[in-house]
Amino acid sequence: MDVKLFEKYLNLFIQLYKDNQLIVDWRDNRANFKMRKKPETLISGIESNANEEEFIKSVFTIIDITKSLASSSEDSIEWDSEIVDLVKNVILSDENIWGEITAKVLCQNEYIDDIKYEILTKRSIDNPNCILSYSIQLSLDIKGQNDESTDRIIVELTKDELINFKNLLEDIIQKLESIH
Repeated sequence: MDVKLFEKYLNLFIQLYKDNQLIVDWRDNRANFKMRKKPETLISGIESNANEEEFIKSVFTIIDITKSLASSSEDSIEWDSEIVDLVKNVILSDENIWGEITAKVLCQNEYIDDIKYEILTKRSIDNPNCILSYSIQLSLDIKGQNDESTDRIIVELTKDELINFKNLLEDIIQKLESIH
């Protein structure tokens, strides 16, 4: 592949990743990703010879190289050194992305794959139009490191419990930020 075109695909990959338009499962043993938009609409403005198949192959290459770098198995990388250096320079230059990737690649535990919520209402049996209270139902999809199946944990929280949970998460974030 043309190195200049690969660099454009790499920059698009980074932008899509930052914008949460390209989701990579860094913890999976295989290169695994999904896109929120169709690739052909995203690559149309890159270059006249850019095509969807090459972009997708490039994404797999970027993921494989990055996972090898994160797991310190750089010796097993089988790509052109110029392409490896491009990926290394771009990925390692963004401390936030690199930190997130290495944490996920090296993860040895189960992890949250997806979070969804619903706002529930508790209604009077006698008068269903009368709302007695609200609660929040959180649905956490949990995935294992080497497991293709997903477990779902569903919990129901009151508003106060949700606020306490939010405060706990904010405290954790502050402690993590103080490490750097």
